[in-house]
Amino acid sequence: MSNPLLTPPPTDLPPIPFEELVQKAAAAFPPDLVATSSQMLIALDVDGTLLTVDGASEIILDTVDRLQNAGVHVVVATG
Repeated sequence: MSNPLLTPPPTDLPPIPFEELVQKAAAAFPPDLVATSSQMLIALDVDGTLLTVDGASEIILDTVDRLQNAGVHVVVATG
């Protein structure tokens, strides 16, 4: 990817490359984590994550669609 995704940390530290963030999160999962998509629930925050001032991006819409087609339960969360 010529323009890597970065995730800003909640501190004054520099942004973290998205793939590195995903690898760290995956390493923290317990070994017996459910691997069947129909048993998974993914809660997504709305403000600034799913939606920006421009609405939802094509990447977000495509990803949510792919998750739902795979049988994953996707819910919207806020607060």
